[in-house]
Amino acid sequence: MKSLMISVLILLLLTSSFVYAKSRTDYFPLTEGNYWVYEDQIEIQDPQGNFEVENKSIGEKVKVRRINQLRTLKVISTETRGDFKIAKMQEEGTPEGTITFFYVVDNKNGRIYSYSNEQIKMILPNNNDVTIESSPEYVFPLQVGSKWGDPESLERKDKMYFSYVESLEDIIAPAGTFKDCFKIIHHTLPDETTQWFCPNVGIVRLEYRHHGTIDNLISELKEINLK
Repeated sequence: MKSLMISVLILLLLTSSFVYAKSRTDYFPLTEGNYWVYEDQIEIQDPQGNFEVENKSIGEKVKVRRINQLRTLKVISTETRGDFKIAKMQEEGTPEGTITFFYVVDNKNGRIYSYSNEQIKMILPNNNDVTIESSPEYVFPLQVGSKWGDPESLERKDKMYFSYVESLEDIIAPAGTFKDCFKIIHHTLPDETTQWFCPNVGIVRLEYRHHGTIDNLISELKEINLK
């Protein structure tokens, strides 16, 4: 009887550990071959622009250029190193052309870091090790009120220079309706980024606003392919 109770207890612990781990690591489906297509609406201050809007920072009307584009984010390949998963990402259709960067997923601690092509050389110094630097892009599982960033920034009372989850919201995008998305805000002196992150999907909407020279972006999920 005692042996049976111990076996049941072990089974419960293993099951709960699996569920917890799944809830932490499956938020962002970074599987090779997955891709997201976004509709971007870009507004850039330009003296040669065809549209005129008010720049609230200077209280005057200025000319802007508006760009509508499709942008695709793809998972090119993945690699596992111990508790870490490295996903090579490719972004097509940006104003800078095609961009390659990397997500490094810390499965043990539920964190995702973002690194450029140059930065990843320091993060992966050899074929075996992973050396984490900088603050995470995301901390999972997400919940309203959670925040992350540099330790010094997290002490600020004005909610600037760190990311935080403000609320849960339903989002309607060209790709469909997404329930209970986490509204994540990152506010700095010159700009503000707001994104709506849907678990097991990714970013379904993103808004960027520059508080000085007009440089704005609204991005909505148009198509998604997950394996």
